[in-house]
Amino acid sequence: MDSLPIPDFADFFDQWSALDALADEPPRLLFESARGCWWGALRHCTFCGLNGEAMSFRSKSADRAVAELCELASRHPGLDIYAVDNIIDRSYFDTFLPRLAASSCDARIFYEVKSNLTKDQLVQLYAAGVRDIQPGIESLHDSVLRIMRKGVTAIENVQLLKWCAEIGVRAYWNLLWGFPDEPQCAFDEMIGLIPKLAHLQPPGGMGAIRLDRFSPNFEQSTEMGFRDVRPVPAYGSIYPLPDEELARLAYFFAFDDDELRARAASVAELEDAVVAWRSCHADSHLFAIDNDGALVIWDTRGGCVPTETRLVGFGREVYLACDRCCSARELATSLTTSLDSRVSVDRVRDELAPLVDAGLVMTDGRRYLSLARLLGGRPMPAKFLVQFALGLVTEHGDVT
Repeated sequence: MDSLPIPDFADFFDQWSALDALADEPPRLLFESARGCWWGALRHCTFCGLNGEAMSFRSKSADRAVAELCELASRHPGLDIYAVDNIIDRSYFDTFLPRLAASSCDARIFYEVKSNLTKDQLVQLYAAGVRDIQPGIESLHDSVLRIMRKGVTAIENVQLLKWCAEIGVRAYWNLLWGFPDEPQCAFDEMIGLIPKLAHLQPPGGMGAIRLDRFSPNFEQSTEMGFRDVRPVPAYGSIYPLPDEELARLAYFFAFDDDELRARAASVAELEDAVVAWRSCHADSHLFAIDNDGALVIWDTRGGCVPTETRLVGFGREVYLACDRCCSARELATSLTTSLDSRVSVDRVRDELAPLVDAGLVMTDGRRYLSLARLLGGRPMPAKFLVQFALGLVTEHGDVT
């Protein structure tokens, strides 16, 4: 891929500058550093119809990618740069991103990534100028993620959203449903989870899946449980062709979704929950400040009156250790080392139970994740400062 020329967008920008009506809508620069999908080559996501011709992953060398991105940014300064890659090269965290961060390139960059990034990797992305990502979250329930073959869990998806809020990276993601054999509990549990995530980035899109050509759902539709697969009706309105020819032409397909219609009430309730999430997100905060031996957590999720929880001693240690999702056994082991005193699994579980009940910690039954973002050096939200100054913060009791 290093042999490819750097794109010349001069003609486009000449035409763009002549369109006065679009003067207030700056374009975005497109940048390509890789083709194919390394995850798809390992375990193709069932709904994905991309890379029908070549799934094999290939990328530009780090030096070439940095040089190209910086060249484009210098030719067209001040514009956001969108990487068109299906997924960022895993090796770029050791090569491309550090070199880009050390360069003089000043650009706001978008990349598609896998959602099980580490916190250090997210910090690397931010340092290199990546302010927007599409992490392919797609669901907040493990059973659905397994059907999708996403290779990630719901608690890891929430973990990424929390770290994005903490570090300052915006995540664009969708919530999908409508897979055959999707359990009812997936809807029920996501509806119950969403209010606890009001402070995190809500999905930009939501809805039932469709069948795309080249996806495993389409190529193996019978085995996957899809019935009466047919081109979406719009094709018949556009092309005056027999059904069998439309079926060879089409990329988007419909299917029998009786199971989804049977869950219409649950779908509507989940949609309402996402709409409420979007509407209250701007005024919803859950953040923690660690100061002088006490971890103070402030909560305004759902636009409620701010509440304060103060964790000291062992409670503080446990909560901080849950910044990354961990099992009770993993937490007990790490705390035994950090506190230089034996910590039992039961003691960890007992400490976390009231925090889970208060919605300050998420659990998937095995692992635990703190939901408050550590404020660190980031400023306290202005709206919260006003509420705090007006004396609206009320304590609902210490958890020690």
